[in-house]
Amino acid sequence: MTAVAEGAILAANSDLFNKADSGQNALFLVAEAGKYASLCLLLEPRLVLKDRVMRFCDPIKIMNNRLMIYQP
Repeated sequence: MTAVAEGAILAANSDLFNKADSGQNALFLVAEAGKYASLCLLLEPRLVLKDRVMRFCDPIKIMNNRLMIYQP
């Protein structure tokens, strides 16, 4: 499991959203870290999810097992 800390920049697995190329990730800032899920803010200009379209800084709660440490 990924260690999640507030203020961390993490990438979410591509199975959460509809990206044209599988294997791509979206970047998020962890606003509030929880034991099993974290409240994250989108750091991308736009992100198409299965049920909605997110814009920069929109919040979303993501299960920690779907997050990974961002490595540029």
